[in-house]
Amino acid sequence: GGAAVVERIADPRVSYARNPRTLGMAGNWNRGLDLADTDLVTLLHADDELLPNYAATMLAGAAAYPAAAALFCRAVVVGPDGAPVFSLADRVKDFIAPSTTTPVRLAGPAGIAALLRGNFIMCPTVCYRKAALGGRRFDGRWRFVLDLDFFTRLLAAGDELVGLPETAYAYRRHAGNATAEYTESLLRFDEEAALYDRLAAEAAG
Repeated sequence: GGAAVVERIADPRVSYARNPRTLGMAGNWNRGLDLADTDLVTLLHADDELLPNYAATMLAGAAAYPAAAALFCRAVVVGPDGAPVFSLADRVKDFIAPSTTTPVRLAGPAGIAALLRGNFIMCPTVCYRKAALGGRRFDGRWRFVLDLDFFTRLLAAGDELVGLPETAYAYRRHAGNATAEYTESLLRFDEEAALYDRLAAEAAG
């Protein structure tokens, strides 16, 4: 289990906190943010990997953009064995992203509009700045679009999100991950439609 892994690492910077009960995806992410004792926090997903340059990339980005509530980067997509794989869905993110070679600054209505054309932010790559988030957290009513909901809420509140052009994360795609499950069940499409409807109503109001 997790405790045994932490014991083997034997590094005082690494700790293990067991949830008192099953919290669900949003609950897990929110507890991770709550427990973190650093200002910059990354919610590493269970079967993904931080590439060796991830920490340096985020620290440099945070210094260059001190007002950013969160920073994100590009990712290489890998399969169950860790080898790079082709993913059409993730290749499309590169096409719809404003840029893949220079930093991308998302703010205000223009930032929201960019994300609503297609969510090009690879959620697990995001590094959050707790001082900017305050008490704002992921909404547990969502199971698939909780990241897009959170990002658009931050932008609507006047915060800035910054995308860095470096590839510093390995995202693992396989048939058992949550994205595949929610696509198969069509839950993702129901939630995406509901979120877009809500945002449209807020914009019209």
